Amino acid sequence: MGERPELGVSAVPHPVLGDVESAASGATVRPELVPLALAALAAVAAVLATGGWLRRIIGALTLLGGVLLAWRAVTWQFGTSSTFVPPDVPAGSEPIGELSRAPYGPLLMVLAAVALFGAGLLVALRAGVLPAMGAKYSAPGAEKPKSADPDKRLWDALDEGADPTDER
Repeated sequence: MGERPELGVSAVPHPVLGDVESAASGATVRPELVPLALAALAAVAAVLATGGWLRRIIGALTLLGGVLLAWRAVTWQFGTSSTFVPPDVPAGSEPIGELSRAPYGPLLMVLAAVALFGAGLLVALRAGVLPAMGAKYSAPGAEKPKSADPDKRLWDALDEGADPTDER
Protein backbone atom coordinates (compact mmCIF):
# COMPACT_ATOMS: atom_id res chain seq x y z
CA MET A 1 0.00 0.00 0.00
CA GLY A 2 1.05 3.58 -0.53
CA GLU A 3 1.93 6.02 2.17
CA ARG A 4 -0.74 8.21 3.71
CA PRO A 5 -0.45 11.75 2.43
CA GLU A 6 0.41 14.14 5.20
CA LEU A 7 0.39 17.87 5.56
CA GLY A 8 3.84 19.22 6.42
CA VAL A 9 5.07 22.26 8.25
CA SER A 10 8.51 23.27 9.48
CA ALA A 11 9.06 25.24 12.66
CA VAL A 12 11.91 26.86 14.61
CA PRO A 13 11.62 25.82 18.28
CA HIS A 14 14.93 27.28 19.43
CA PRO A 15 17.78 29.17 17.77
CA VAL A 16 20.30 26.55 18.93
CA LEU A 17 18.23 23.50 17.87
CA GLY A 18 17.46 24.77 14.38
CA ASP A 19 14.50 23.79 12.20
CA VAL A 20 12.23 20.95 13.26
CA GLU A 21 10.21 19.21 10.57
CA SER A 22 6.78 18.02 11.59
CA ALA A 23 3.79 16.56 9.80
CA ALA A 24 0.07 16.44 10.44
CA SER A 25 -2.56 14.20 8.88
CA GLY A 26 -5.84 15.55 7.54
CA ALA A 27 -7.64 14.19 10.61
CA THR A 28 -5.42 16.39 12.77
CA VAL A 29 -5.94 19.52 10.70
CA ARG A 30 -9.69 18.99 10.16
CA PRO A 31 -10.87 16.80 13.05
CA GLU A 32 -14.55 17.33 12.22
CA LEU A 33 -14.35 15.27 9.01
CA VAL A 34 -14.23 11.82 10.60
CA PRO A 35 -17.24 12.35 12.93
CA LEU A 36 -19.18 13.94 10.09
CA ALA A 37 -18.47 10.95 7.83
CA LEU A 38 -19.60 8.57 10.58
CA ALA A 39 -22.76 10.64 11.12
CA ALA A 40 -23.53 10.45 7.39
CA LEU A 41 -23.08 6.67 7.49
CA ALA A 42 -25.38 6.44 10.51
CA ALA A 43 -27.94 8.59 8.68
CA VAL A 44 -28.05 6.04 5.85
CA ALA A 45 -28.90 3.28 8.33
CA ALA A 46 -31.39 5.50 10.15
CA VAL A 47 -33.21 6.39 6.93
CA LEU A 48 -33.57 2.72 6.10
CA ALA A 49 -34.82 1.83 9.58
CA THR A 50 -37.28 4.70 10.15
CA GLY A 51 -40.20 6.34 8.46
CA GLY A 52 -42.43 9.38 8.59
CA TRP A 53 -41.45 12.45 10.58
CA LEU A 54 -38.38 10.83 12.10
CA ARG A 55 -37.06 10.19 8.60
CA ARG A 56 -37.70 13.84 7.71
CA ILE A 57 -35.74 14.96 10.78
CA ILE A 58 -32.84 12.71 9.79
CA GLY A 59 -32.96 14.19 6.28
CA ALA A 60 -32.88 17.72 7.71
CA LEU A 61 -29.89 16.84 9.92
CA THR A 62 -28.09 15.36 6.92
CA LEU A 63 -28.85 18.52 4.96
CA LEU A 64 -27.39 20.61 7.79
CA GLY A 65 -24.32 18.37 7.80
CA GLY A 66 -23.82 19.20 4.12
CA VAL A 67 -24.09 22.92 4.86
CA LEU A 68 -21.58 22.58 7.73
CA LEU A 69 -19.16 20.69 5.51
CA ALA A 70 -19.40 23.31 2.76
CA TRP A 71 -18.78 26.09 5.29
CA ARG A 72 -15.72 24.26 6.67
CA ALA A 73 -14.35 23.76 3.13
CA VAL A 74 -14.69 27.47 2.40
CA THR A 75 -13.03 28.45 5.67
CA TRP A 76 -10.24 25.97 4.98
CA GLN A 77 -9.60 27.34 1.51
CA PHE A 78 -9.88 31.03 2.33
CA GLY A 79 -9.27 31.07 6.08
CA THR A 80 -6.10 31.09 8.14
CA SER A 81 -5.28 27.39 7.90
CA SER A 82 -1.68 28.19 6.93
CA THR A 83 -0.87 28.97 10.57
CA PHE A 84 -1.69 25.46 11.81
CA VAL A 85 1.11 23.93 13.88
CA PRO A 86 0.94 20.18 14.60
CA PRO A 87 0.77 19.11 18.24
CA ASP A 88 4.22 17.48 18.24
CA VAL A 89 5.99 20.80 17.53
CA PRO A 90 7.50 22.29 20.71
CA ALA A 91 5.62 25.13 22.38
CA GLY A 92 6.59 28.63 21.28
CA SER A 93 7.49 27.53 17.75
CA GLU A 94 6.70 29.79 14.85
CA PRO A 95 5.69 28.28 11.52
CA ILE A 96 8.00 28.92 8.58
CA GLY A 97 6.16 29.30 5.30
CA GLU A 98 2.70 27.98 4.64
CA LEU A 99 1.17 24.66 5.51
CA SER A 100 1.54 22.45 2.48
CA ARG A 101 -1.66 20.73 1.47
CA ALA A 102 -3.11 19.04 -1.52
CA PRO A 103 -5.08 21.57 -3.57
CA TYR A 104 -7.93 19.12 -4.10
CA GLY A 105 -8.75 18.80 -0.36
CA PRO A 106 -11.26 21.66 -0.19
CA LEU A 107 -12.69 20.62 -3.58
CA LEU A 108 -13.36 17.10 -2.30
CA MET A 109 -14.98 18.59 0.79
CA VAL A 110 -17.29 20.72 -1.40
CA LEU A 111 -18.24 17.70 -3.52
CA ALA A 112 -19.02 15.70 -0.38
CA ALA A 113 -21.02 18.65 0.96
CA VAL A 114 -23.10 18.77 -2.22
CA ALA A 115 -23.74 15.02 -1.97
CA LEU A 116 -24.78 15.30 1.70
CA PHE A 117 -26.96 18.32 1.01
CA GLY A 118 -28.67 16.60 -1.92
CA ALA A 119 -29.24 13.36 -0.02
CA GLY A 120 -30.62 15.23 2.98
CA LEU A 121 -32.92 17.31 0.81
CA LEU A 122 -34.15 14.22 -1.05
CA VAL A 123 -34.86 12.36 2.18
CA ALA A 124 -36.53 15.35 3.83
CA LEU A 125 -38.82 16.01 0.86
CA ARG A 126 -39.56 12.43 -0.20
CA ALA A 127 -39.70 10.69 3.20
CA GLY A 128 -43.36 9.76 2.78
CA VAL A 129 -42.91 7.86 -0.47
CA LEU A 130 -39.69 6.03 0.38
CA PRO A 131 -40.36 2.42 1.39
CA ALA A 132 -40.07 1.56 5.07
CA MET A 133 -37.93 -1.35 6.13
CA GLY A 134 -39.53 -4.19 8.05
CA ALA A 135 -43.14 -3.85 6.89
CA LYS A 136 -42.69 -6.96 4.77
CA TYR A 137 -41.42 -8.98 7.72
CA SER A 138 -44.27 -8.66 10.19
CA ALA A 139 -45.27 -11.57 12.42
CA PRO A 140 -47.07 -14.50 10.80
CA GLY A 141 -50.84 -14.15 10.97
CA ALA A 142 -50.67 -10.41 11.45
CA GLU A 143 -53.08 -8.41 9.34
CA LYS A 144 -51.26 -6.70 6.49
CA PRO A 145 -52.59 -3.35 5.33
CA LYS A 146 -54.05 -3.43 1.83
CA SER A 147 -52.27 -1.30 -0.71
CA ALA A 148 -54.08 1.39 -2.68
CA ASP A 149 -51.99 0.52 -5.72
CA PRO A 150 -53.87 -2.04 -7.88
CA ASP A 151 -50.64 -3.47 -9.32
CA LYS A 152 -49.25 -4.03 -5.84
CA ARG A 153 -52.50 -5.75 -4.80
CA LEU A 154 -52.09 -8.17 -7.73
CA TRP A 155 -48.55 -9.01 -6.68
CA ASP A 156 -49.60 -9.36 -3.03
CA ALA A 157 -52.35 -11.79 -4.07
CA LEU A 158 -49.79 -13.83 -6.01
CA ASP A 159 -47.48 -13.82 -2.97
CA GLU A 160 -50.34 -15.23 -0.85
CA GLY A 161 -50.95 -18.00 -3.39
CA ALA A 162 -54.28 -16.64 -4.70
CA ASP A 163 -55.18 -16.20 -8.35
CA PRO A 164 -55.83 -12.45 -8.81
CA THR A 165 -57.59 -13.07 -12.13
CA ASP A 166 -60.15 -15.41 -10.57
CA GLU A 167 -63.48 -13.56 -10.22
CA ARG A 168 -64.69 -15.71 -7.31
